[in-house]
Amino acid sequence: MRYRRLTLPLSVVALLIIVHFLSAYGVIVPSSAIIEFLTDRLRSGSLLLIATISFFEGMVVFNAYFPGGGVILIAMASTSGNFERAILTFTAIVIGSGFAHQLDYWAGRLLGSRSGGVDNAMPTLLEAFASYWHPHSGSLYSLRSGSDGLSYARFAFRFSVAFGVWNIFWGVLMYQLGRVPISSSELLTLFYFYLGWWTIQELRLVRRVSRDSRTSSREPR
Repeated sequence: MRYRRLTLPLSVVALLIIVHFLSAYGVIVPSSAIIEFLTDRLRSGSLLLIATISFFEGMVVFNAYFPGGGVILIAMASTSGNFERAILTFTAIVIGSGFAHQLDYWAGRLLGSRSGGVDNAMPTLLEAFASYWHPHSGSLYSLRSGSDGLSYARFAFRFSVAFGVWNIFWGVLMYQLGRVPISSSELLTLFYFYLGWWTIQELRLVRRVSRDSRTSSREPR
């Protein structure tokens, strides 16, 4: 079971490839069509709809297909000039997304197992800040935190700080701008970079642990 740590990130890669081909060959609805549909539905101003979209956007793997990020930014930008509406919309977004990230963490705990012995392999607070600026990379951080065995107390602290700071940043920015300056497809690129980086990190860790194990076995007793 030398490469067991790679199971989770490679499983995510495999699922993304499957989703991509299903979308490309018309088996499932293209993301662009979903964006158009949801943007139109947001005109109803339903906070439940906003919270639901935010929830699905925070669910790892599913959010690589579901284009909720751009739609959520549009929802927040549309509140420009209406402070009361902005607070309600922001609250709906945070509740939906926050709940999804908790599920990501526990899914990681359920599906992954830490090989042990390498404390610096744990996701750090700095990585949390580098991840939670967008739900795609944030969901992978939550999943990785669970799979690497980070205690829930530590995860909850790092999540609360980084997630809170970035949500306030985006909320204020969208409220002030009143528009979305970047497309969701451009934001999605980060998801793939983070996934690739995670896979490489896990591979390096497996190789290092294996090398240390061989070195230790060769030492005279």
